[in-house]
This record gives sequence, C-alpha cells and structure tokens, in this order.
Amino acid sequence: TKGAPGVKTKVKIDSVRGMKIKKLNAMHPKSRKAAKTHKELIHIDKCALHIQTKDLKWKPELTKMHWFQKAVWMDAKDVYTRQELNDLALEFICRNDDEIMEAKAAAFAGSATIKRIAPTSQVGMDLANRVHDQEQYTNVSFKVPDLTNSKVIRSLKDWKTGNVDQMRNIKTILIGNKDAVQEGKLILMENS
Repeated sequence: TKGAPGVKTKVKIDSVRGMKIKKLNAMHPKSRKAAKTHKELIHIDKCALHIQTKDLKWKPELTKMHWFQKAVWMDAKDVYTRQELNDLALEFICRNDDEIMEAKAAAFAGSATIKRIAPTSQVGMDLANRVHDQEQYTNVSFKVPDLTNSKVIRSLKDWKTGNVDQMRNIKTILIGNKDAVQEGKLILMENS
C-alpha cells in the first residue's frame, strides 16, 4: 500500500527491517556497526508503531465521517438545512441504541445482582461513545461535516473512506441543542 509522501509504508519497513536483522546477525554483537544497526532497528519499530496507531487516533472521527458519507449517499440531496443536519446528528448519536438496550436488558434479567456491561465489550464501547457524543451535542460542541454547503457534500462523496489525510479537507461545524433532552429528542444514557 502507498502512504503519504515522506512516510514509510508497512511493506517497505518490514523488508528493510528484515535486511537489517540479517546484517546484525553477521556482525560481532559488541561492535559499533552492530550498535548502529540495532539503533536503526529500534527507529524502524517506532515508525511502524506510529503508522499503526495513527489510524487508532482518528478512528472515532473516521467512523463519524463514514456514517455521514453513507447518509449523504442514501439521501442524494444537494444541500441540507440546519434542522435536517441536527436531525442527522441525532440519528448518528442514537444509531446503536437498540443493541445497548438489549445488552442492558440481558444484564438485568434473571439475576438478583445487577451485572455491569463490560467497558471493553463492543456494546460497552458503543455506550461510552454514545454518552460522549451526547455530552458534546448538549454542550453544542458536536463536530459534523458542514452539509449546508454543497462543496462539502461533493468532497464528502468523493472522499476515499479511511483516508485520514483527505478527511482533514472536509469542512466541519459544531452543532448541538442544549434543550434536546427536555424536548424528548435525546434520551439520557448512563454508563452502567
């Protein structure tokens, strides 16, 4: 796979690392060349780790952009109003509510003791994301692509899913509604 200019790709790193290990095995373990090669191997490992964790850092944003990209493809609209954008954001926040409710019901059913949903399980992570997104929405700091602009919709449609570098070119805005909970549009979820 190709990476951004100046960034080593995983295939190249693996092949270079393999060559360095072969050279290291042929050298005397306490020589200066062996120390230099060992230092280079550590640097290559750090580069590989950086490339692997780069995607993890942006994963929530990638998931959000991918979801909005699918919504734009399905709706086939040129421009959204501010209210439609708010409704889409609420739909995004509540997308996993069915699974969360089923998991909560299963945890409370059939026993006298209350079982907690494991935070490392998929449902636990969905619940944590739901609570985080809900807090952002009620604080009017929920970041979504600016679908009120036709250029942004075109760039979102053209965006190659998963490309972090291209994702930064999509203009985003902050939306939310402090009164969403009182109006009944957003049901409060608690981490349990």
